[in-house]
Amino acid sequence: MSRRAAAVRFGVSESAAINWAERVELTGSRAPAEIGGYKRMMLAPHQAFVEAACRAKPDITLQGLCDRLLAQHGVKTYTSVMR
Repeated sequence: MSRRAAAVRFGVSESAAINWAERVELTGSRAPAEIGGYKRMMLAPHQAFVEAACRAKPDITLQGLCDRLLAQHGVKTYTSVMR
């Protein structure tokens, strides 16, 4: 049976059936793929720097923090990344 026919038979999208069949061919595994996972925070290595900058200048803006990270560490980030 073709991948597209299998998609219709099992009520899944064609792309899901195609991707599943490719994964079986490549890995030999029929187990579902992992979903999600842990992604380390982008700024974790610079946490001490950010905290020190906030202590040194409590009224610093998020954009100001982004600018300092870029100038002093070469890390380009956005205000939406700051928590």
